[in-house]
Amino acid sequence: RQDPLTRLSFKAFSEIQTFSVNFYTNLFSTLHKYLFLLDLRDENQILEEENKKLKIKQQQFEEVLEENKRLKQIIDFQENKSFELLASKIISSDFLSNNQLFTINKGHLHGVKKKMGIIHPKGVFGYVFRTSPNSSQVISLLHPLSSLPVRNKASRIAGLLKADENNQLIFDFWNTNILKDQIQDIFKKRDTVVTIESDQFPPGFLVGQILPFNYSSTNLSPDIYVQPFVDFNSLEEVFVILKIKDKAKNTGDRSETDK
Repeated sequence: RQDPLTRLSFKAFSEIQTFSVNFYTNLFSTLHKYLFLLDLRDENQILEEENKKLKIKQQQFEEVLEENKRLKQIIDFQENKSFELLASKIISSDFLSNNQLFTINKGHLHGVKKKMGIIHPKGVFGYVFRTSPNSSQVISLLHPLSSLPVRNKASRIAGLLKADENNQLIFDFWNTNILKDQIQDIFKKRDTVVTIESDQFPPGFLVGQILPFNYSSTNLSPDIYVQPFVDFNSLEEVFVILKIKDKAKNTGDRSETDK
C-alpha cells in the first residue's frame, strides 16, 4: 500500500502533467492552425492578384476581339461598295456642340476636300466642313448647316432632311400638293429614309427611320421626325466618300440598293 503522501504527490503531479500535455498540445495545434491560416491567406492574396491580372487580360482580349470585329466590318464595307472610300478615325469631338462637330485624322494630303460626304456602315454621318493637311473637321447631320436630300424608301416621297433647334432631324418633303390627311398614309412609323443620288452620296444609302408623328401647337400638320441609324456618341471610325464611281454603274446599282 502507498502512504498518503505518495498518493497525494502522484495525484498532484499527474494533474500537472495532464494539464501540461493538454496545454502544449492545444498550443501547438493552435499555432499550427494559425500558421496554416497565414499560409492560406498569402495564397489567397496571390490567387486574388492573379485573378485581377486575368481579368485585365480578359478585358484586353475582349477589346481586341471587338476591334477585330469592327475592322472586319470596315473591310467588308469597303469591298462591297461602288464608291471610293477613305477610312478615318474620329480623334476628337467638340463636347459643347452636342454631337455636331468632330475631327478626323485625314486631311487634304489624303485627298479629302470640303463638302465630301461622311458615312458609316450603319448610315450617313455628315459632311466635311474644313480641311488641314492631316486632319479635317466634319459636321454631323445634327449640325444647323447640314442638309441632306432624302426619300422615304417605302412611299418614294423625296424631301430635305435638316436639324431643328433641338438637334432633331425633320423630314421636309418637297411635294407641296400633299394634303395633311394624306401624310399618315405616306409616312408611317419606322419607314426607312435613304439618300437621293447627289455629288456627295450614292442613292439608297441608309439614313434613319420615321418616328411617331408630333403635332406642333402652331401647325396642324405633323412634324415628321427621323431617328438616324448612326449613334454619334459611340463612333470611332468613319469613311470619307472620295469618289462615286461612274453614274452608269450607280444607276444599275440603284435598284439593288433600294430593295
